[in-house]
Amino acid sequence: MCNMFALHAIHEQEVVYSEGIDYAIDEIRRIERMLTTFREDSVTAEINRNAGVRPVEVDYTYNFVNYELSVYRGNFRSVF
Repeated sequence: MCNMFALHAIHEQEVVYSEGIDYAIDEIRRIERMLTTFREDSVTAEINRNAGVRPVEVDYTYNFVNYELSVYRGNFRSVF
């Protein structure tokens, strides 16, 4: 999706912050797979494919996008 990320992790044990960075990268990839328009198996592609044809279940995607919109608007919540 052509996004740029800067990940920072601080911990006195390298293995702890290294695992945190790895987790963050995996999460970014998971979200990318879900929302990208460049993969036929993404939720976004399914929504586009079925637009005007049939409903598509998007519970998680809808909640995720609403959360991100609230963050964008400055309404921060500590838990997703």
